[in-house]
Amino acid sequence: AKCQAATNIAESKKTECEYVQGNCTEKEVECQGAKARHDVAMCMFGDRLQELCKYKSEYDHLVQQITTTGTAHSDKDRREEWKTAQLLKCMLISHRSGSDFDQD
Repeated sequence: AKCQAATNIAESKKTECEYVQGNCTEKEVECQGAKARHDVAMCMFGDRLQELCKYKSEYDHLVQQITTTGTAHSDKDRREEWKTAQLLKCMLISHRSGSDFDQD
């Protein structure tokens, strides 16, 4: 009788262990899926971050070109060119009206 009771307990524990092991296997599969989704999301984040960093770098370069002189995008140079063009325009209008160009 003691032997049968011990066998029954062993069988019960074996069944319980198989159940827990099955749950553990299911959880491992679930965790592997979550890790795969996490890894993909992390890579997508990294790719997007690199893309945004590239755009930020391009923006910073453009701002640098706008705020310095001697570049195609220089705001200061553009303003000076506009002043020169306006002066030339006034001189041409005056010349058309009969005025001569002078040293002033």
